[in-house]
Order: sequence, then structure tokens, then C-alpha cells
Amino acid sequence: MKYGRGVAANMRVNQIGIAPRPLQTPHPPLYGGFAASMRTALFWAKYGGKPIVLTDNLQFYDQLCRGYTEEAAKHGRQVTNGQQAAWGGIFICAPTNAQAQEWAKDMMSFWQSWARLSGRGFPSC
Repeated sequence: MKYGRGVAANMRVNQIGIAPRPLQTPHPPLYGGFAASMRTALFWAKYGGKPIVLTDNLQFYDQLCRGYTEEAAKHGRQVTNGQQAAWGGIFICAPTNAQAQEWAKDMMSFWQSWARLSGRGFPSC
């Protein structure tokens, strides 16, 4: 299980579980991890969640935000600019710089095996 239980070898997610049930009604704000496509952003726009976008491509990010806003409007939701997505990056905090560097290798391994395949550059500060 390279990517965890519920994820097939072809990267298709076939099982999601949440336990225990959220206390907040209807539910806490939803964030969709690591959107790399317009399709994912449109899904979250329809259902009221926010994709977390890790990219160095500002043109892609701008297109994603415009598409999100348009899709949300089709479903009766008005979204203001800046509220379409969470723009993420990598932040590693460890007891020592050496340990942070070691943990960063794991993140970069993940990035190289997943995000680079979809054309995403590493987000940097």
C-alpha cells in the first residue's frame, strides 16, 4: 500500500472513512487535499469545499480560481476572490535543522512521485 488504505495502484480513491462523526452541524469546513486539476476544483466548488493547491504555476492557480467561482455560482454559492482555494506550501518544523532536512527528503520523495507527474512544480517561498 504505497499511498495508504483505500487508494488503488492506479491512484483511484475507492474508500474514505471519517470517525467519529463530526460534532459541528452541518459539518466543519471541508478542504480537499492537493488539487492538481480543474476537475478537482470544480468538484469542490459544487459541494462547497476548498481545494488545497500546491503549485508554482500562478497562471494555473488563477484559472482554477476563476473556474471555481463560476462553478460555485451555478450551484447558488457566491464566492469572493481569495476564497476559492487554499494555496499551500511545504513547512517542516523539527527539533533540529538536520532533522527537518531529513524529513524534507520524505516530502520531496512524495512530491517527485505524485505532483511532478501532473506537471506541478514545487511551491517555494
